[in-house]
Amino acid sequence: MSNTTDNKATLAKLTESFKNLSLTELTDLLAMLQEEISKKQEQNLKQKIAEIHSIAASIGVTVEIHPQSGEGKKVPPKYINFDNPHETWSGRGNEPRWLVDKLKDGHKKEDFLVS
Repeated sequence: MSNTTDNKATLAKLTESFKNLSLTELTDLLAMLQEEISKKQEQNLKQKIAEIHSIAASIGVTVEIHPQSGEGKKVPPKYINFDNPHETWSGRGNEPRWLVDKLKDGHKKEDFLVS
């Protein structure tokens, strides 16, 4: 039997056992899985960086690696003021004045969703 087949069989058994867990237990399990995934991703990143440095050294060059952060990335607008399409809001941070005013007038936030 191949490794892939063994893995699928193991996952099928695990999946069946999850059906007996409570919601709290499943939530705890999910948190543990997410932590393990983060660890594996970090290990994978470190391994890839080491490989890049090794390849660079083998051809006599050095490299600097600066992992990208999520900071500074523009988020597309989620809400728009249809009276003034230049006024938009991503849904993050404080609600803009134009939206606060519209909500006070009886409108719903959903009325301004970007389609």
